[in-house]
Amino acid sequence: MADGGAEEGNASAQKGSARRRGPVQAGLLTLMHRSDPVKVELNRLENEVRDKDRELGEAHAEIKALRLSERAREKAVEEVTSECSSCLCKTVV
Repeated sequence: MADGGAEEGNASAQKGSARRRGPVQAGLLTLMHRSDPVKVELNRLENEVRDKDRELGEAHAEIKALRLSERAREKAVEEVTSECSSCLCKTVV
């Protein structure tokens, strides 16, 4: 009977350790299957940064287009002014 008792003691000790590991293993499974709130927030922030980068790129492109448009307008005004002044010079002479 001593052998049987020892085996039962070992079996109950193994069951006890299995019970202690159970919640830890369950916690790991939960983390693996559920979304970690920190990861969810990190992903949200990364997406927000990507959106802001895209918006910034669009704003830079718009600024560049406006500068080019302004230069073209200034050049056209200079050409018209030059043509008008040359026309005035010819009519005065």
